[in-house]
Amino acid sequence: MSGASYRVRLGDREFDVTIEQEGERLVVVLGGARYPARWERGAGALRLLGLGERAREVWIAPTPDGYWVASQGVHLEAEVLDARAVRLGRALPQRRAGAEHVEVRAPMPGRVASVRVQPGQEVARGTVLLTLEAMKMENELRAPQSGQVAELHAEPGTAVERGALLVVLTSAGAPAHESE
Repeated sequence: MSGASYRVRLGDREFDVTIEQEGERLVVVLGGARYPARWERGAGALRLLGLGERAREVWIAPTPDGYWVASQGVHLEAEVLDARAVRLGRALPQRRAGAEHVEVRAPMPGRVASVRVQPGQEVARGTVLLTLEAMKMENELRAPQSGQVAELHAEPGTAVERGALLVVLTSAGAPAHESE
């Protein structure tokens, strides 16, 4: 079985969709429910989409920001993002309000193997902040910019989940940030 997962924004709604191939059968997982699916090309932008017992004609056309989707008189803009890219984007260092602070978060679940910095320490861009052990591999997390270690939320031996806040850096000259 192979599959692809997506984050879909359709109008003002957002949801996760996984499409799996099970032998000759296509299955769509939506909201935790599994639906046998059919996807057939029609003329031009017309497609036939079948989920479970229901089938609908759907018109889909690419736009600069995603897709234009129409079915049964409803027209919506859709944005389809690869779910893995969404997860990785959330795990990347994020700037805090004011852009003087950068958060370094765990890109995957794991165990903090070592911490190589202390609060108040000045670091250069690329300095190893800590080592995260995940899936029997050690991953060095490095400073995405030069600055000062304002907050340290990691200790050796601690298990962390993906997205956990590990280190906050402040830009040179920026005031130290108080923990929230």
